[in-house]
Amino acid sequence: MAGETLLKIDNVSRSFDLRGTVVHALKNVSLQVPAGSFLALIGPSGCGKSTLLRLLAGLDTPDAGALSVNGVDPFTLRQQGSIGMAFQDPALLPWRSVRKNIALPLQILKRNLDEYSARIQSLIELVGLSGFEDAVPGQLSGGMRQRVSIARALVTEPNILLLDEPFGALDEILRRQMNLELQQIWMKRRPTTVLVTHAIDEAIALADSVAVMTSRPGRVVEVVQIDLPRPRTTEMFRSTEFHAIADHLSELLFTHATA
Repeated sequence: MAGETLLKIDNVSRSFDLRGTVVHALKNVSLQVPAGSFLALIGPSGCGKSTLLRLLAGLDTPDAGALSVNGVDPFTLRQQGSIGMAFQDPALLPWRSVRKNIALPLQILKRNLDEYSARIQSLIELVGLSGFEDAVPGQLSGGMRQRVSIARALVTEPNILLLDEPFGALDEILRRQMNLELQQIWMKRRPTTVLVTHAIDEAIALADSVAVMTSRPGRVVEVVQIDLPRPRTTEMFRSTEFHAIADHLSELLFTHATA
């Protein structure tokens, strides 16, 4: 049920041993993300944002604390196909078509592809790639490849969608266009989503709330609610309300987050 807490991060810490030097990536991070909501993580480089996303994906485990989705650990959920991920690099297989790249998680999970044929086509249409079903990545633009990556992340019908700077490599104009397109995709499916980004405007444009993190070891300074109506539009980027939120996030990021 939307509004109920789905994703819980409880006092999580994570350190790494790099050639005999202990690096504290995260310290005592706690967050709660309601079902069907969109959380953005912002903070200075190296503050542990991507580490936290890897923990949420079940690709790593914390040294202390716990993460769960409705009481189930992320590793179990990933094995069930309940977590989808998209990265800055779309990481598409160059010899596979759009359709076959989207189908890859289903094959890994040993699902019957015939049963998902209609869903794959629906996702292709959802991300605006009708007519490119048989194209290979080399025939697509950067934005189109990223759309394939997002469709692939959604193909298993995940409860959780994790996005690690998916538009970081795109130019400013295309990134903003992709922000608006991702919003439309998200509003139709409403998976509980966590986005890592360095861009304050991207966080505001997409998220229901933004968690600002400190420099390493990463901790959460404040969670800022984004009380702007949806759908967010290009005109909203110029509004007084948008700039007020951006100024507040900037102050947190550049003052408290680096303390």
